[in-house]
Amino acid sequence: MLFEILSKGLLIHTRARNIHGFREFRKHKDGELCREYMRMLRHGRSVDVSGICVPEGEGLLHSLLHVDPKSRSTVEAAIAHPWIVSKRLSALHQKGIVSDQIPDDMEEPKSPSKKNARGGC
Repeated sequence: MLFEILSKGLLIHTRARNIHGFREFRKHKDGELCREYMRMLRHGRSVDVSGICVPEGEGLLHSLLHVDPKSRSTVEAAIAHPWIVSKRLSALHQKGIVSDQIPDDMEEPKSPSKKNARGGC
């Protein structure tokens, strides 16, 4: 979902516009789009995250969509990503929450340990 949001509605692997509903996706262009998507999944191709509308999110997307599950980011690592932390801090500031009210774990994002960065294995 994050890929679709940051790419302005493009489908992962295919770069085609999102189609509402799986049934419609399977029928679109006589099923060629669905077949292409499934081929990409079976071959374990990395997702191209370049060219999304928020360049700061590229690193986060790349880590979340890593083909090797052992190297893929965990949820904990994702929410500690500097881009996510900066968005959370910005939202708190907009709500008028001053810096001394911000929880300590949000001020300085901690780098995930190597073990956590690869999915806790």
